[in-house]
Formats: sequence, C-alpha cells, structure tokens
Amino acid sequence: MRVVKIIFKILFWCFIIFLLVLPIGLIAQISRQEMKNYEPPTAPVFREMAYGSIAQAYRTDVYEYFILSGTFLSHTYDYMEIDVPDPSLIRWDVNVGDEVQEGQVLGTYKGDPVVSTLSGILEERNSYGTDAYLKISLLEPLEMECSVSDSVLNLLKREDLELKTDNGEIVKLLWFSRIKNTDGTTNVKVSVDSDVYYYGQIVKELKVMTGNCYMQALVLDEDCIYQKTSGEEEPWYVRKVTSDGSFISEQQVGVGYQADGLVCVSGISEGEFFDAGYKAIVSGE
Repeated sequence: MRVVKIIFKILFWCFIIFLLVLPIGLIAQISRQEMKNYEPPTAPVFREMAYGSIAQAYRTDVYEYFILSGTFLSHTYDYMEIDVPDPSLIRWDVNVGDEVQEGQVLGTYKGDPVVSTLSGILEERNSYGTDAYLKISLLEPLEMECSVSDSVLNLLKREDLELKTDNGEIVKLLWFSRIKNTDGTTNVKVSVDSDVYYYGQIVKELKVMTGNCYMQALVLDEDCIYQKTSGEEEPWYVRKVTSDGSFISEQQVGVGYQADGLVCVSGISEGEFFDAGYKAIVSGE
C-alpha cells in the first residue's frame, strides 16, 4: 500500500510539472511560427543566359570558293565590207544595236538583197564613200564582265590556282582595271569555258572554287562571332556558354576563312558551346 502511495505521488507531481511546462512549450512553438513570418525570403539565384540559340564548335572540311556576278558579253569585233558601187543607196532593214545572223538580209541595193556574212550585234554602220563597212560585235567568245573586291581579285590573279566553277568549268582572268570604282571594287573580265551561257546573260551568282580545302577546320556559326567596334583590324569575340545556355565567359578568337554561314576559328575548343544571339545585340540589329 505504501508503494502505491509513492507511485501515485510521483504521477501527481509529474502531471503538475506537465501542466506547468505545457504553456511554456506552446508559447515557444507559437513564437517560432510567428518569427518565420518575419524572416526575409531567400534571395533568388540569377544566372546570365544566352541571348539566342546555342551553337557548338566542330570540325569539318571547308572548301574555299568565291562568287562572281556579272554579264556575259563579247568584245571581239569583225568588219563586213559593203561591196556595191554606191552604198548610200542601200535601204537598210536593220539599225545599230540590232542582232544580225549570217545569211540574214540586211537591206536592198537597187532591188538586190544585201546579205550578212557575220553573226553578232551591229555596232556601227558606215555606208558612205568607197570604204563602206559594217562593224559587228561577234557573239563569241564570251567574256563575263563583273566588279570584284580586292580579296577576289587577288585570287583571280594567282597563277598557282586552277579556278573552276562548281560544275567544273575553267575560269580565267582576262583583264582587270587599274582604276578602282567608288565602292572600292575593281572591274574585271573573265572567261568561262562553257557553251551554256549566251550574249547579254546576267548571272547573279557564279560559284568559283579555288581548289583549296581546309581539312578538318574548327568552325563555328558566323552568328557567334562579333566585333565590339567595326574595322578589319578590330578583334573578334565569342560568348561561351554551357549546353543549357548559362553564360561562362567572353573570349577573343582568331577568325579565318568564312563561307556558307561558317567561320574558321582559333582560340576555342571543339565541342564548346557559344551564344548565337549576342551578335545581333552588339550590332544593333
């Protein structure tokens, strides 16, 4: 019986202590909850991202070429003698600038036909005096007249290169002007070993291969390469990013041959990723 009283007394005082401690615990818990309401929010983590699509540097064979744009004309002339007693009496059916064909009737002299012995463009008609003639620009051989930049002119002038179109037609420089145009280009005449072109034909893009190939060159999308200020001697930069577009660093690169939207570069590693949108921001596009 004595043991029961002791146990009862212990339980009684435990209950009293519990009643005293419980409010303090509740108050402490409530205080902690209230303090959380006043805690500052966790600062967000900001990451600088790419401004456009992401391009990867890789290696490939790059074949060097350039583009010519111009008109096919002929600068070869011939003369047709007018063998009649009085050429001033000829009634002409053609005028300067007309195309004539061999065997075509050009006019009549006292009822007799005057027949062309040449084919081409009538450039001059002299039908007076004893030395009467027709000057005719022949339709072949054809020459392509165009204006080119200094870099293209240098390639055309190189004798160690065998220039061919992408169809295998041989291209040769025939003449170039010693005077530059106001836009910095130079007028040239080239021959193209082909019979598919015709007099007066305008060709906007004639692709000429130089025969040079940059084997397994490291290339990058041209939209990844930018300059902070324009100028041939100004440095070029790229914006290196992770595969998901997070910015890593800006770095300077060396730039080489450029064609078909690709640029041969140095100073970066194969497989690295770069921002293809920052160039538009720098250039204000």
